Amino acid sequence: MSMSVHVGLLSGHSCVVDTDAAQSVGELRRKVQQKLRIGVSAFVDDSGQMLPEHQSLSEAGIQDGCRVTAAASHIQVLGSRMCKAFALIRPEGSVLTWGAAGELCRAEKLRNVQQIAASVAAFAAVQADGKVVCFGEPWAGSDCSSVSEQLRHVKTVRASSTAFAALTELGSVVTWGSKSSGGDSQPVAEQLIGVVDIVSSWSAFAAIREDGSLVTWGDLYRGGDSRPVQKELRNVCHVAATLMSFAALRKDGSVVTWGEEWSGGDNTVVTDALEGVQTIVASSRAFAATTGHGGVVTWGDVDSGGCCNSIQPELFNVSQVCATDRAFAALRTDGRVICWGNAESGGCCDQVQSQLNNIRQIAGSSCAFAALRSDGTVVAWGDPRCGGDSSEVEPHLVDVVQIYASLCAFSALLANGDVITWGQLYHGGGDSASEYRWQRQSTVDYWLDCWARWAERLGLREELMKDPVVELLRSAAPTEEERKQLQYQREWYYHDSSVFYVMLTVRLGLLTFILALLGFELLLQGWLCGEVGQALAVPRLFFSPAKAAELSFQVPRGL
Repeated sequence: MSMSVHVGLLSGHSCVVDTDAAQSVGELRRKVQQKLRIGVSAFVDDSGQMLPEHQSLSEAGIQDGCRVTAAASHIQVLGSRMCKAFALIRPEGSVLTWGAAGELCRAEKLRNVQQIAASVAAFAAVQADGKVVCFGEPWAGSDCSSVSEQLRHVKTVRASSTAFAALTELGSVVTWGSKSSGGDSQPVAEQLIGVVDIVSSWSAFAAIREDGSLVTWGDLYRGGDSRPVQKELRNVCHVAATLMSFAALRKDGSVVTWGEEWSGGDNTVVTDALEGVQTIVASSRAFAATTGHGGVVTWGDVDSGGCCNSIQPELFNVSQVCATDRAFAALRTDGRVICWGNAESGGCCDQVQSQLNNIRQIAGSSCAFAALRSDGTVVAWGDPRCGGDSSEVEPHLVDVVQIYASLCAFSALLANGDVITWGQLYHGGGDSASEYRWQRQSTVDYWLDCWARWAERLGLREELMKDPVVELLRSAAPTEEERKQLQYQREWYYHDSSVFYVMLTVRLGLLTFILALLGFELLLQGWLCGEVGQALAVPRLFFSPAKAAELSFQVPRGL
């Protein structure tokens, strides 16, 4: 029997879903996720009871016109085109990281994390108490000991390639990391007051103040010196950055640029067209601005997407623009995608054009794009080595609610809290097969443990353990055998920065491992490894049991 169900979030967002009484609560969840475009972890009826996913709507007591409340999933995933790794913030505020960012296992000690920023190989996490904890590679900014006493009441953190800038609740700024990348803001310290936001290029920062003025520091030749246009930098509301230049959007819709001219720092050629600008997006050396009427204006390096003349007639009703290092992709309101720039970096989507319909989000790594469709599936294109080929994980890419990108990999957050990755293993694309399961199950274990301790204090442990909700959660937790396997996998993936190098060590010995670290991967793959080298060269490491046997290496189940 057909029926309508009113679903609301605590935030006030709501929708009406047309469904059938025989369909399951799980199917209702999928429909709600597609409509509200947000992950849903559970439903609660008017009496406060959680609805079991396996039950049909009729079994759960849901009738036509009923109202239920949806609990949104609050898992956050951080990835950026600059970073070689991903970070995931669990609902309880703990952190999971994967990819190439040094001693990432230290992230497991973090609690109550609200926000994370990433440089090329380090992270800075802002905790609920306003303190900052850093981890990763010291050369990339993970050592904040010199300013630890100043890192109090921090609201947000931003990162350049190897430095960080923290914005406090008082509007002041604290910096650390490589001085050449903006880690030293002392020259402009007196000007850094009343700051409301910070934006970074590869090696410089720009701070927007309450009065709409701008303060810059860092590499003077790559955007760190805005003095030539300082008088024009007023009423600024938004800033975007390529590797070496900045573009500031003013409240009147005009744009001011500075930095390396060939990298987007000179917009004089398109000044007349830059009116009524709404947003600005940057590739590595070019900018793309969306206008009020849905058009796009570009400038900068032509081979990095700085010219869109050939497809200009198709750039209308644009709602979002995304970039890789050398290409752009524009999403129109009709769900279609238009690409331009370097073809090898995602600037040509002809091979997947027929699949690029009903798109609602686009993400870009350094050389590839991934698009999320309204049905929760994903389409990828561009350089396969950077995530442009998702065929290996395609069966798992269902009910996706958000896509994130790192330097050479993608992560997809599913509605049930799982995370699927693809792309280069070393950059976070190959080891989530066990990691995402671990983060999901540890979240279940965490809440069960909290509830058990709370119930024990009240003398209600036995009653709580019989509660249907607790039984439902306990059924989602791993068995002891699965737990051992998950723990083994988790420890294994933290053992070295890349399974690639571990396999080389096992197969060819310590000498080969040293050569690999020195950058002789191609020589090793082509000369020493033979067939194994060819297998290791694929974008994502998938080994059959037979191949694992050849390697004399036990590949963890689920990889």
